[in-house]
Amino acid sequence: AIYERLCKYFTKKYTAVVHSSAFFYQKELDETGKYHKGNYLVDRTFFKNISVCTIDQVLSQGFNIGYWEIKTFHMLNSWVIIDEIHLYAPYTLGLIISTITYLKKEFGTRFFIMTATMPTKLQILLKKTLEINERSVIRDQELLEKARNVFEVRDHLVDSLVDEIKQELKAKKKVLIVVNTVDEAIRLYKNFHGIADKTICYHSRFIQKDRLKKEKEILKCEKELTSLLLVATQVVEVSLDIDFDILFSENAPVDAIIQRAGRVNRGRGKNETKVIIFKEQDVTREVIYTEVEGILINTFEEFKKRNGERLTENELIKLVDEIYKDYDVEKHPSFVESIALYETIQRKNHYVKDNGERGEVYTREGLDSESVIPYRFYEELKEAEPAKIAKYELSLRTGKLKNIIRKGEFPYLKEDYYQYLGCKYSCEIGFELDKTYEQKSNY
Repeated sequence: AIYERLCKYFTKKYTAVVHSSAFFYQKELDETGKYHKGNYLVDRTFFKNISVCTIDQVLSQGFNIGYWEIKTFHMLNSWVIIDEIHLYAPYTLGLIISTITYLKKEFGTRFFIMTATMPTKLQILLKKTLEINERSVIRDQELLEKARNVFEVRDHLVDSLVDEIKQELKAKKKVLIVVNTVDEAIRLYKNFHGIADKTICYHSRFIQKDRLKKEKEILKCEKELTSLLLVATQVVEVSLDIDFDILFSENAPVDAIIQRAGRVNRGRGKNETKVIIFKEQDVTREVIYTEVEGILINTFEEFKKRNGERLTENELIKLVDEIYKDYDVEKHPSFVESIALYETIQRKNHYVKDNGERGEVYTREGLDSESVIPYRFYEELKEAEPAKIAKYELSLRTGKLKNIIRKGEFPYLKEDYYQYLGCKYSCEIGFELDKTYEQKSNY
């Protein structure tokens, strides 16, 4: 969405978009048939005057991988705007701080950092890193005093809220449900399918070509339909410019909740919009959000104290400050580890050599992932060109994939550079890691 907006200002000639499926996005848009890998190589190495990318594209150059020399060169005297930095991800924050420090010092890169949730502790860290004073912190005072949504808390799991969700849909509302795992999104989609004019499932486990179709479908339905239910994971926090009426969100760190809330009453022109936070599953506490101790309990309890209130942006920032008041990110083991790793790799490679030990650079989701293809497409892709095969890839976390292979839970085939996994797949629901699925006949 940002790329399309900037194209109107600077034209396509001077603007690039870089992310995991950007190549296929550009191929879909190109009516001349001339967009190829060479064009995308120019885009992904920041040759264009304006580049819109995910943070991983910038962090990877600090690990001397993926055309890092050209990327680093193009950082010379550049302006880098980073949108949405969060305290609940200390490892990634450490990498960002290391990258800013290096590029600012050695390449004169200038950084501008924006976030809807800027707690005082994060401001102090960023001011120190950027070597700026309070005058360089810009606040939109008019916006800070405005409130978009009422926040409510339900001390139950989502399955207890079915009647409430149905009631909102009967009132012709656009309802968004955001949960913390793909498996839960799939489960809820199956349970809730058919209770709205249109129900859509959206998460990270769709092959590239289907994910693009899915995003277009969501944007189209959001504008045209009255009764719409979108069941999604965290990918919806940043990837779609949508405007819903009601959000039901699984409990998560306060930063993430506020990001999700930004998908409700986005244009600020609606009345009676709500954000409803419900209890998280065990897997969220045990596997997903484990970095910051007590973050989930504190978030839920603080929102509970404000149950039923229409919170201004300023009040939300104060809420973030309250939740993080006892948290020192600079002493967090993951933050310290990421700073040390960055320094070690650069000292070892002397800012010159490629990094051959790719295991060292696996840092966060986005970098810490591998491409797999649902086995159902194997026969279709056996003789296909790489450009076509890539459209059928999706990403799985490296650890999850290794665990699946080790346990032999699903048929697995590696052929040339491609990995095929025998799990159920559909363009409606995505890739299902469902052990009850009868694999032999259908995968």
